[in-house]
Amino acid sequence: LDEVQMVHYDSNTMKTEPKQDWMEKNTDQQYWESQTQIGQGNQQVFKADFEELKQRFNQTGGLFILLIGLVFIDVFVYTLIKLLLTLLLFQFCLNMIFPPDVIVH
Repeated sequence: LDEVQMVHYDSNTMKTEPKQDWMEKNTDQQYWESQTQIGQGNQQVFKADFEELKQRFNQTGGLFILLIGLVFIDVFVYTLIKLLLTLLLFQFCLNMIFPPDVIVH
């Protein structure tokens, strides 16, 4: 079941739907109604939280979303740079211990 989407909440239709046949066959309508209510509640919470974030950062829409995306990209790039520097440092240390021009027989 790793990385297999079993259910999906659609924020447009405001309904939770099965994504796997076996989920649909092994659950009743009451289950999907309860999952839909949970999804609707989560949607309201996320929307309120997002509005609160926009107000705190004095943003009104597209630019804020762009900034959030850039922060994620920035964190990703920072992590990649940190990884590359770590690998370069490791290679440097190996070269100090075992210089490339020294042949070991």
